[in-house]
Amino acid sequence: MSAEPARPEPLRPEVERARRASPLAWLREDAGLLVLAVVLTLLVWSAVHDSVVKERLIPNVEIELRIADEDAGRLGAQLTRPGERLDLKLLCSQREFHEAWQRVADAGYRIQILVRGEPQGTRAERSLGELGQDRILWPFPERLFGDAGPNRMPEGRVFRLARREVRLRLPPTRPTAQELAQRGLEAEVRVEPAALDLLGPPEVIGAEIEPDAIDLEAATEDPEQFSIPLRRALSFRTWARAPEDPGTRAYRTRLLGNFPEAVATIVLRQVEEREVQNDLVVLLDPSYEVLVQDKQKAGVLPTERLLCKGVLRGRTSALDRLEQGARQGSWFFGLRLVDSEGLPDIVNGTPGDEITKHAEIILVAGPELRDLGATFLPTAAQQNFAVTVRLRGRD
Repeated sequence: MSAEPARPEPLRPEVERARRASPLAWLREDAGLLVLAVVLTLLVWSAVHDSVVKERLIPNVEIELRIADEDAGRLGAQLTRPGERLDLKLLCSQREFHEAWQRVADAGYRIQILVRGEPQGTRAERSLGELGQDRILWPFPERLFGDAGPNRMPEGRVFRLARREVRLRLPPTRPTAQELAQRGLEAEVRVEPAALDLLGPPEVIGAEIEPDAIDLEAATEDPEQFSIPLRRALSFRTWARAPEDPGTRAYRTRLLGNFPEAVATIVLRQVEEREVQNDLVVLLDPSYEVLVQDKQKAGVLPTERLLCKGVLRGRTSALDRLEQGARQGSWFFGLRLVDSEGLPDIVNGTPGDEITKHAEIILVAGPELRDLGATFLPTAAQQNFAVTVRLRGRD
């Protein structure tokens, strides 16, 4: 049989007493209980800390408005100050705050407020404050704002959308029409379509839209492109940036993404200017006579005895036809009143009653000459001058 291992000798009483009197004796004896106490303390602290409801802040959050899918195409929304930022004050626990903060942070500190439905009534527009909290959905539970709701609602509006046809104006050109004329050129511009079918608030869209200017500088330097139709896609950035109201500018900018395609057709032509003389016809009821003051002669001259010289601009062939037409009487210069308010009454007026009015000179041509593309360039004196309109005597 093997010998039993030697047992350790028991500590002497004075050594045992010294060991228990050591400051670390309790740690050696109760280490397990200590660890358990620390863990329990942490768990209780964490539970209490996460459940404490207090005011917490998510600063500098950018706000966007979005219409609910079921109302898209029927309603629109816009902020008064696009890109507005708010400090979101939440009344919540630490856990709820962390979830809300994480959602905002993941979106780049930008959140969308969902607008659902429209208020009752006939008004086409409501402010966000008039909608009521039940129609506005935040990206996290609204109870986190507390009983008082959000500390501050962004300023904005919700409005009904209307579909309408908006007329397209002819786009300006670079160089301008006057600058082209100085180079002996003229640009004939047409747009297709003539109107755009747009969906939006009427006061934001407007009744007509002017496209951005079309750059023709390169085309004017290449004579081979003259008389050849040039096609250019139209843009509308100037129209979108024009309003002073930032909300309207932002809405128009978003609307550009849904604009139908529009195209301009431009034809550059070489033109010249020529002075042509022709009859001056009074475009007024024959019950009146019109007297034009002639600064070079005393008194007044009846318009029936007047001829008119005017400057025409157009292609050489068109001006040749107009000169020939002047001899044939196929067109004439017309004298018309700028307005006809206050003329003597033809039925009840007294012959000789007269009034001084403003008149202008225009070109009047038949359909065979109207499409020649020539234009009349009146002088400043021909655009606005004084005439005397007198009621003729009755036969």
